[in-house]
Amino acid sequence: MGYIFWDKSISKTDPSYEYKRWKTAKGAILFSATLLGLSPILKTLTKDTSSDTIWAVTVILFLANMLFHDYGSENRTNIR
Repeated sequence: MGYIFWDKSISKTDPSYEYKRWKTAKGAILFSATLLGLSPILKTLTKDTSSDTIWAVTVILFLANMLFHDYGSENRTNIR
């Protein structure tokens, strides 16, 4: 519901928003199709991995992201 409200409010103020909406929809469809296509492969790859290992890797990667990501960027004009 939040996305629909945001979409309606932006489309009234920005005339070039139709093109941006199409780009966003195309990206979402591509991402969903990729996940649906890879899910059987990922399921078989993780079949023999215990849930403890998955949790440990998740925590380690999360901590690595928290430690090494640049959250204090001074130049916010060129962020993509």
